[in-house]
Amino acid sequence: MNVVQAMAEAWATFDGQIDAFHACSESPAREASEGRRAGYLLDAEHLIARLYERGFVVMPVLRA
Repeated sequence: MNVVQAMAEAWATFDGQIDAFHACSESPAREASEGRRAGYLLDAEHLIARLYERGFVVMPVLRA
């Protein structure tokens, strides 16, 4: 999982839409009709870009 995917999933959790997010991840037909996963991924990309513009970097924690 990359940082965009992780943030999108976290965002869906805050919105109470994590089940729909996962359902759209597993079903291309559902994603095509609802677009939930793509929407959250796009929002995550925009949020990360805006944070970067303000001097912050979003990155995974490296664990041993």
